[in-house]
Amino acid sequence: MSRPTACHVLHYTSSVDDTDQPYIVAAPEPIDGAVACIVLLHDTLNPAHRDSFIEGALKEVSRWQEALRNSSQPFILLLPMGRGNAGWLGVGGRDLFDVLARAEAEFPIDPNRIYLAGAGAGGTGALQVACWFPDRWNAIAVAGPAIDDHDDLPLGAKDFPAWEQSARQAHRASLLLSNIGSTPILVDHPWWMDGLSGTTHPEHHRRLSSLLDRHAANAEVHHDRPLLPGGEAWPRDPKSLAEWFFSRPVGPSLNGRSHTSFSPRSFSGTVRVERLAQPGKPSVVKAMTTEKSLVIQTKGVADLAVHAIEMESVRLDRQKFASHVIEPMLDRQGWIRFQQIGESWHAVSTKKTKKDDALPIPVKSPQLPGPINDMRWDRVAFVVGTMGDDYETRTAERLAESIKLKWTDGSDSASFHPGDRTSLVQYDVLADAEVTDELMQSRHLVVIGTPRTNMLLARFQSRIGVEWTTSEEVEEGIDSFRIGGKTYKDRQEGLFLLTANPEAPTHYLLVVTGTTPEALASAARFRTNYLPDYVVYRGSDVRQWGFCGADWRPL
Repeated sequence: MSRPTACHVLHYTSSVDDTDQPYIVAAPEPIDGAVACIVLLHDTLNPAHRDSFIEGALKEVSRWQEALRNSSQPFILLLPMGRGNAGWLGVGGRDLFDVLARAEAEFPIDPNRIYLAGAGAGGTGALQVACWFPDRWNAIAVAGPAIDDHDDLPLGAKDFPAWEQSARQAHRASLLLSNIGSTPILVDHPWWMDGLSGTTHPEHHRRLSSLLDRHAANAEVHHDRPLLPGGEAWPRDPKSLAEWFFSRPVGPSLNGRSHTSFSPRSFSGTVRVERLAQPGKPSVVKAMTTEKSLVIQTKGVADLAVHAIEMESVRLDRQKFASHVIEPMLDRQGWIRFQQIGESWHAVSTKKTKKDDALPIPVKSPQLPGPINDMRWDRVAFVVGTMGDDYETRTAERLAESIKLKWTDGSDSASFHPGDRTSLVQYDVLADAEVTDELMQSRHLVVIGTPRTNMLLARFQSRIGVEWTTSEEVEEGIDSFRIGGKTYKDRQEGLFLLTANPEAPTHYLLVVTGTTPEALASAARFRTNYLPDYVVYRGSDVRQWGFCGADWRPL
C-alpha cells in the first residue's frame, strides 16, 4: 500500500560559523512511531553553493519517491549539505553531524536504524565517515569512492613526504577499514585504489576484495557497470538499496566493533594514545568491547590511557588486568594509564591533586595524526600580532589571509577525491588585542607572530612547548626559537606548532612563528592539513618534525 510522503527544505545554524545552512528531509506523513533513516551524501556541487545543493537534492528526492512510498518499511531520507565538498572531511563532516542531530530532535528517528550512503565524493565521504565513526551507522553503501590517495602522488614520486604520512594515514580507507568491523557495507565500483584511477580498472575488484578480506569486512562489492562522471545517477534503483539496508540485522551499536587510534574522535572515549614508541611511524590501537571487559591490541605504542570504569577486566596485548588491579588506579574521571616497560605493560596511577584539577588541559588527540584535523571540524579564528612594526604586522595579516583562503577555496583540503573542494566556511581574522577571554573559550586559534609581536604569544610563551629568543638576538633582527632540543636562528626558519590553549582547556592553538618576517611568510607554502604536532621549516624544506606527548611537550 502506497504511503503519503512530504519533502521539507529546512535550515539550521551551523555550530562552526553560525551561518544559516540548508538540508532536505523527505518523510512519510504522518509518521507512526520510530522509523529508519537513510542519510545520503551528495557528490561534488557544481557550483559549490546552497542553491545548487537544494536543486540537486530535490531532484534526488524525486528519484526516491517510489522507495519512500512503497518500501517494506517507512523511512526518512535525509540529505545534508557538506561544505567540505569532495570528501566530506573537516567542516563537511561537522555539517553532516549537525544535520543528523537536528533531524533526530525534529523527527522520530530510530537510533539503531541509521544508514549512510553516497556516490562519488559522497561515496568517498561516507566511507571515510564510516571508518572514523563506525558506531553511528547500521549499514553503509558507497559508489565510486576513492580508497586511498596514491593517485595524487607527484609524477615520479614513490610516496609523500615523511612528515605528512601520519596525517595521511587518517584519510586512507585502505588503512582504516578494520574500524568498520562487522558493519555491513556495499561497495559499487571503486575508482581510486593503489594509484589506479578513472573508470573501473580490471584490477580494482581483485585488489579491493583482497583488502576487504584482510580487514575481515562484512562487505559486498559490485563491479557490473562503471560509475561515470555526469552519467547515470546512483543508486540506479533506490528502492532496492533501501531494501538492502532494511535486510541487514539490527544489533547493538558498539559491541564487537574495532576502533583504531588513527581517527580523530572515533574512539568513543574508550582509549587514547599518550605516547608512541616511534613517533611518525605506523601505529595501531584496536579495541574490542564486551559488556564488562575490554580487549586491546597495540603496535608501536608505549603509553596509553583506558577509560575502564566498571570494567571487570582489561586485556592488553595478551596481558590481563583484573578489576582489583584497575579500580585502585582509576582517576576521578575513570581513566587508568598503562606504560610499556620492556616487553610488559604496567598499570600507572593517574590520580590528580586538587592543584592539578584547577588547571586542566585538553586530552591529547591521538598522535596519529595530531589535532590539526580536530581543529578543522570546529570554530577557528586567526589571530594576527600587531605589536611589531608595520612590515611585521602586514606580513602576519597576509599570511592569515593566505591560510584562510586555502582553507576555503579547497587548495588545502584533506580530500583526494577530485572536484570542487570549496568549503564555504566563514573564518574571522582578528588582531591580538581583539581576542577576549570569552572568544578564547569558544574557538581554536591560529596565532601568528612571536612573543615580541603578538600579545597572545607573549602571554602563553612560558606555558607551551617552544622557547623564543633572547633580547640580544632581537637586536640583531632574529626571533630565534627552540623546540625538540634544538635552537633555530637562520633567517629563513619558521615553525608550525599544534598545542593546547593553556587558558582554554578544550581548545587548540596552531602557532605559526618565524625568525624573521620573511621566514614567517614562507609558511604560506605549506599545506596545513597534513601537519604533525610540529614542523620546523627553512623556506620550503622541512628541517625537523614530530609529535607531542600527553603533557604537550615535544617528544
